[in-house]
Amino acid sequence: MIHRTDTHLWGLPAGSKELNESLVNTAIREVQEETGVTITTPSLTGLLSGPEMQFTYPNGDQIDAVIAVYTAQTTQQQLTPQPGETDRVAFFLPADLPHQLTDFTRKILVEKTTWYE
Repeated sequence: MIHRTDTHLWGLPAGSKELNESLVNTAIREVQEETGVTITTPSLTGLLSGPEMQFTYPNGDQIDAVIAVYTAQTTQQQLTPQPGETDRVAFFLPADLPHQLTDFTRKILVEKTTWYE
């Protein structure tokens, strides 16, 4: 998980898809960029969208997210925060998740939301 510098909350690595990039490649790239960890064999486990996926960032930017959730294997575990976006990176057991989670992360890991509209 990453500790975000904008919201000061823990969350799953995430980010926007770039032009001509597949969702799988987006997941691989974002995890590597935000954590330093390389993942392989991502498997789609959920898709979230709808009114509950709207969010306003501290700078005022608003999004209406569509979130693809993947599970994956790691091939490298050198945790490295991404300067300017994250200040800490850590692995947590499901029973030991931090209390200060992003709403999206809470929906995915605690509420186990996998719905879509």
